[in-house]
Amino acid sequence: RYGPAAPLIDFTSILDRAEPFALIAKPCDVSAVRNLAKLDPRVDRYMQYALTLVCGGASELTKSQEILDEFGIDERELSLFRYRGFGNPGPTRLETKDGRAFELTYQQMWADESTWRIQSRCKICPDAMGEGADLVVSDVWPGGGPTGEDEGFNGIIVRTRRGLELHEAALAAGAMATSRIGLIATCSST
Repeated sequence: RYGPAAPLIDFTSILDRAEPFALIAKPCDVSAVRNLAKLDPRVDRYMQYALTLVCGGASELTKSQEILDEFGIDERELSLFRYRGFGNPGPTRLETKDGRAFELTYQQMWADESTWRIQSRCKICPDAMGEGADLVVSDVWPGGGPTGEDEGFNGIIVRTRRGLELHEAALAAGAMATSRIGLIATCSST
């Protein structure tokens, strides 16, 4: 998601449940949890998988507010604010409680990097590629970026033995399908 989120806000209570779980979070969140594992053995005991995306940085809340201002919408009027989806890459879509809808193409939303409003910490991120995760997914576009809507596909980076086992289990269960255009496999001992 291209907006502020705090997926670790209740992480301690998740550990307190003493049940297996998978973490799906930004690379920086995965790194934080891997660091916590050095102090709290419950992380390695209960976290079965860490999944992330290749991250382009999280926008400050001001980016969302700028979009609302552009369309003259008050936040309290919103029923939906979706940054992507229903296509590849999919439009940014806003819907109001009274039935109005507004859309921006990916290019309209993100082409001008000076308007991204990326958080300061994201500008010096040491791990946007999710090296601390078991599995990483990424958008893949010929030429490096979208030029319009297309069928699209995603890349999967398997980083650990656990990640490879999960990937193979998902394929065997029919939960996903792949076409192996190119395959590079490296796994750590984790």
